[in-house]
Amino acid sequence: MSNQTSKRHLRPKLYLWWRKIGGTFSWALIATAVVLTLALGFLGFAEPDGTPRPVTTRLYLAIQLFTLESGAFAEAPEVNWKLEVARWAGFIAAFGTLINTLLTVFAKQLHRLYRSRQSGHAVIIGAGSGCLQLATDLMKSGRRVCVIDKDSHSENLSALTSAGAVECIGDACDPSILSGAGIRKAAMVFILAGDDVTNLAIANSIGIACDASGDVHSIQAFIDISDPRLFLATCRNTQTVDFFRFSRIENGAREFFKVHNPDQGGISIDAPEQVHLIIIGRNSMARALINQALASMHYANGVNAALTLITDLAVKERQSMLCKMPEFELCAETHFYDGDTSTPDLRKVLSHAFHSPEQLVTVAICETDFERSLDAFQNIAPLIGRSRTKVVIQSHHSDDRRICVNFQEFPHIQTEVFGQSETSCSEEHVIGEALDELARRIHESYVVKRISNGDSPPNTPALLPWEDLPIEYKVMNRQQADHIAVKLRALNIDFVACDEPDSKWPRTITNGEFEALARAEHCRWAACKRVAGWRFGGERDDDLRIHPDLVSWSSLSEAVQEYDREPVQNLPKLLGSIGYQLINQEQ
Repeated sequence: MSNQTSKRHLRPKLYLWWRKIGGTFSWALIATAVVLTLALGFLGFAEPDGTPRPVTTRLYLAIQLFTLESGAFAEAPEVNWKLEVARWAGFIAAFGTLINTLLTVFAKQLHRLYRSRQSGHAVIIGAGSGCLQLATDLMKSGRRVCVIDKDSHSENLSALTSAGAVECIGDACDPSILSGAGIRKAAMVFILAGDDVTNLAIANSIGIACDASGDVHSIQAFIDISDPRLFLATCRNTQTVDFFRFSRIENGAREFFKVHNPDQGGISIDAPEQVHLIIIGRNSMARALINQALASMHYANGVNAALTLITDLAVKERQSMLCKMPEFELCAETHFYDGDTSTPDLRKVLSHAFHSPEQLVTVAICETDFERSLDAFQNIAPLIGRSRTKVVIQSHHSDDRRICVNFQEFPHIQTEVFGQSETSCSEEHVIGEALDELARRIHESYVVKRISNGDSPPNTPALLPWEDLPIEYKVMNRQQADHIAVKLRALNIDFVACDEPDSKWPRTITNGEFEALARAEHCRWAACKRVAGWRFGGERDDDLRIHPDLVSWSSLSEAVQEYDREPVQNLPKLLGSIGYQLINQEQ
């Protein structure tokens, strides 16, 4: 490491050390110097010229040492070691007090100057639950972090400053606040201050502030936006800022289906069960789960999955969804019930679903706070009894998991927690796009196939490189990647990390199994299109979101069916390319 780089890393470390313990340490040093000055001065002035002095005179002369002068030194034939140490200790006490006082008085100004002179750091806007994990990860990887938040009393902000982050209190739409955080010299910015509109307003302010500086320095800005279409319609890269979308809610919903899969171990080709996801509540996570369920709950047995929403405004939610997704009800068997878990009629509906031998039921409770979620759980627990229903509760705080694990009133019910910020807003998920590793490979494979058929990227947005790929196509690739585990569970096959994967199926897959999975893949693709707002039409129109292939499997041409068969047949090769080996689940 060069001397310049070492100095660049040393300065912030010294500054943060001073903010945390430097003041306390320096005052302790000054206090020690004061004690030494008084004690050794008192002893040293006892008989410097052979004449004993009164106690009060000795004390007065010792106090004079703090003024850096004492007439008694001129009278003494020589300065003994006690007085030598005492007068230097007095100097340290006096000078140290002056410096510490100035640092205390001008602390805010110095703090502001330090923030504004940072470079190559990360700025996080919003000190909510996601900020804590993201900032911790960034600091662990050696990145300096500045956090902007309106609330100076935020617990997360206090925790982060204690860990080494620099705080900046104020509105991130204010140019002076952005300047104070050194936004123009930052390497990356993360915007997770509130809802989509708030975050987009902050992104606009950042773009204006950075472009006005005239710097050629490029900044990566990651914005937490739930609605990809809103980001696509309103957010544009500027001369100095490249904007990237991520979604804590979307990541949480994808993690839900990865970890708490509603098929509960897999739906084989000849399985008779219907997978049924019941969502209780109406927050942003509930909406994300609905979209993810519609797009991913498509199984090899060909049985349409069921999706139920229970909340006080469920019917209104359905109407809103129909406006954005006219054909979403073709994706699954959907039910929308106004009410809550204490409504008598709904309790009958829930009880029937829980105890139906033809259904695999998972309940996702997504209330606005954990207390309401626990209340909903206690309401439905007696109805669940000893059925195989699984309950998953959305977490809002780090203590929620502990509370749920220790909830012993209904130990026979399988209860889990999801939605923690440590998974949905980690550095790996936001910057590294950890969930997208498979999606990237799927896209690359698709591009190679289409180009070999004569298509060209300039004429087909779906063939652009991953970094330039429109959001809608990224989402489609992500959903296809997420569905791979569903397909493999249908075959009783798993995949594990392997240094030298052989890219082969662990057993012979029959034509019937391949065909069933290809049919499920088409259903998944069609559902993803419908969730994105597409509908059926005789001639494709990308602007109007009309596609002729939004039909049943049997209505597709052989050439189009082949597009669905190929990704299924190539699963061993695809997973092998990123270091995974297929194995039978019993292994």
